Amino acid sequence: MRKRRPVGVWIVLVYQICVALLSIYLVHFAPRWPENAAQKAYHEHLKTFDYVTIRIPALIGWTATILLFSLRKLAVPLLALALGLSLAVMTRLALTSNWLEALGKGRDVVAVAVTIDFAILLYAARLARKGVLY
Repeated sequence: MRKRRPVGVWIVLVYQICVALLSIYLVHFAPRWPENAAQKAYHEHLKTFDYVTIRIPALIGWTATILLFSLRKLAVPLLALALGLSLAVMTRLALTSNWLEALGKGRDVVAVAVTIDFAILLYAARLARKGVLY
């Protein structure tokens, strides 16, 4: 018997698609926008390691989203891993670069995104406890 996907799973999928499309848009168009001195310094500071570690949590998060959409329990630990790695990367950038200064008012957006990611993790864990995920 096939389980029906809860509406929340669809909402998570749509949210993640919107975030991915926004990220692609920003990567494509942001280099054309004028940067302030803090943003210039931040981008000049980034190395290949930084670019890779910034993207790994996103890839894990997308894998977790696909698993959540497929109603798989493995989504829960992967969501936790993606959130933990994101926080670790942000902490490292905050301590080793001028990331917070370069973000400026974007700090609020980051805080909201982290809060939403945490809410998604709690939602997925609840679905797993209720037996919706298998």
